[in-house]
Amino acid sequence: MQAKEFLSQNKISYVEKDINADAQARQDLLAKNIRGVPAFLIGEDMVAGLDQERILKLVDHRTAACPGCGVKLRLPLDRGPGQATCPQCKTAFDWQP
Repeated sequence: MQAKEFLSQNKISYVEKDINADAQARQDLLAKNIRGVPAFLIGEDMVAGLDQERILKLVDHRTAACPGCGVKLRLPLDRGPGQATCPQCKTAFDWQP
């Protein structure tokens, strides 16, 4: 639960895989020689454990909810603050990483 809270607080989108229920996810983790959870695949980098500093350095985006329709958008960190436009409802809004 601590990992999910960290990701949520930092507006990092993720895909959760349960290695107890998903045999392929378990095999993928073992193939990378990871024996514990949580584990994070970020691009080509694997982070074993909740290394918050490393995760934040590797993640290149944050998510923001569109104020018009609520859809979640991935917004890049390297562009700094600016304006985003929702592809679904076309609402433009200011965003700050």
